[in-house]
Amino acid sequence: MPVALVSVAFLVALLCAGLMGYAIQSGATCTVYAVAELIDRRRATRLIAMLEAGLWVALVMTLTSLLHWPRSAPVAHAISLGTVAGGVLLGLGATVNGACLFGSVARFGSGEVGFAAVLPGYLGGIVGHDRLFGAEAPTLPWDATAGWHMPGVLVLGFGGYAGLRTLRTIYWTVRSATAERRPHLWNPHEATLVIGVTFAILMLDVGAWTYSDLLADLAHGSRADAGWRLILFAALLGGARLAGQRHGWSPWIAPSARQLLASFAGGALMGLGGGLIPGGNDGLVLVGLPFLLPYAWLALASMALTIALVLWLQRHLASRL
Repeated sequence: MPVALVSVAFLVALLCAGLMGYAIQSGATCTVYAVAELIDRRRATRLIAMLEAGLWVALVMTLTSLLHWPRSAPVAHAISLGTVAGGVLLGLGATVNGACLFGSVARFGSGEVGFAAVLPGYLGGIVGHDRLFGAEAPTLPWDATAGWHMPGVLVLGFGGYAGLRTLRTIYWTVRSATAERRPHLWNPHEATLVIGVTFAILMLDVGAWTYSDLLADLAHGSRADAGWRLILFAALLGGARLAGQRHGWSPWIAPSARQLLASFAGGALMGLGGGLIPGGNDGLVLVGLPFLLPYAWLALASMALTIALVLWLQRHLASRL
């Protein structure tokens, strides 16, 4: 949707995109990290936190539906072998790259500029998908209100909790910055709470804006609203970089040729997988999960299982060397 760059709504969107980037870097939010934690430490802290992000989106969207706030309806795609294959490719791409789409933002915020190669790789993967399979994906009629209406008492209770936790996290972050003390480190639950709330506000404010959606639209030849969506993406990266600087990652880290190649190849695999599903893991987690879209759950399960298998094989082979 067109947005006036000087409007209050767009300023709110910029703030939310920056906060979302800050939270992604502060919480080291990444599907690869979450699965690795499950395998190595037998803990699901990050995985549960990422699922919570979808819960917070659902709560905000439910609350606004009770207030009759206009919103963007999600698109439900049909389940097919491409859904599973796309999830597998997302998982392979994330492990080759060393991070998923969320994690690439976090790593860029830490100064690892080589992860920017994910962007042209992802774009190339979408273009490759369109050349091989065509750009159209089968869709299903979907009730946009299905699956995430909750009783008003729960919405108000959890919504109030989410708001207070978000404000508390931001307060301690700002206080630590102004008092020149050690930066407040966010735990995964704090980070994904802020990610979920800011993403929901962005969805209500400006509609589809994620960089996986933007790259897919550019690959399909659509440049509608690309200008303001690029600005929001820049704000996302800016927030991630600010968090990286606050947490001690000040210098930029020059990428090696191997890292650039891995990120480009990983991005291409994720782009091809995103075209098959369709959708990147950012939109699947923050839109597909809370709206209970079956194709998104299946794709994310395929992605997580693929990452787990690849990481297990890597560790198994390393132990034998």
